[in-house]
Amino acid sequence: MVPTERAKRVFISIGIGTCVAFINFGLDILFTHLGLEPAGTILNDLILGAAGAALAYVWIWASHQARKYERDVSAERVIRHEAVLQERQRFARELHDNLTQTLTGVILQLEASDETHDPRAASGIHARRALELARKAMRELRRSVMDLRPEVLDEEGLTSAITHVSDELADGTSLKIHLSFSGNIRRLPADAETTLLRISQEALTNVVKHSGARQAQVELCFNAQDAQLCVSDDGRGFQPDLRVRGFGLTSMEERAKALGGNWSVQSEPGRGTQVRASIPVPPAIQ
Repeated sequence: MVPTERAKRVFISIGIGTCVAFINFGLDILFTHLGLEPAGTILNDLILGAAGAALAYVWIWASHQARKYERDVSAERVIRHEAVLQERQRFARELHDNLTQTLTGVILQLEASDETHDPRAASGIHARRALELARKAMRELRRSVMDLRPEVLDEEGLTSAITHVSDELADGTSLKIHLSFSGNIRRLPADAETTLLRISQEALTNVVKHSGARQAQVELCFNAQDAQLCVSDDGRGFQPDLRVRGFGLTSMEERAKALGGNWSVQSEPGRGTQVRASIPVPPAIQ
């Protein structure tokens, strides 16, 4: 019969209490051999042993309760996270189905209007400007939908999703993003893939917005027990210890730690920035 958790705690506590009692009894014998007055009687040794067992049981029980609480909180966090993801996916579908169709119609109308106007006339200039804004709005909408619902992640996997995000962020800029995927490339649990995608996306967004970099590198290595991501750039850098951490950095760190992973940022003024994340994943099936 397999002992229950409570029985295990009792056995361990009795074992610790017995050790305490024997240690005290051994000290009494030692003192007697040395010609000194024993520290206590056998009864005192038994009392100390019982007290040690009781304290050990309380400590083991408290540790067990703390672990149980952490598991419950973690499970609740996962449930909330899944609910948020489902709501994001629903919202993304509505955005894509409604606004994308509307913007496509606007762009087609403006393109037709642009062909019928004199390009030097005020109406032609305004039509071209409206067309540029509509196309920009379409690009921003697609990025927003990608942020909410990474469809390419579901369909093609993490490496394709990171490639898509990199192309979207570099579009219209002078930034060159180099990608490197190594190791046993495979599908990972959904939460791990989403976390790695979001961290790479947030890190590259910071590169585009703040770094002034010309080159950026995204490296993703699939190891047996974890997936390691590194996003680096040759931009202006900053001093992490002296800068108030913004939402982006905090979000990346929280995403990694929520899955039991590690996250770090290294940067110096004039020497670029390097963001690293490591997420534990199940070993590959041979």
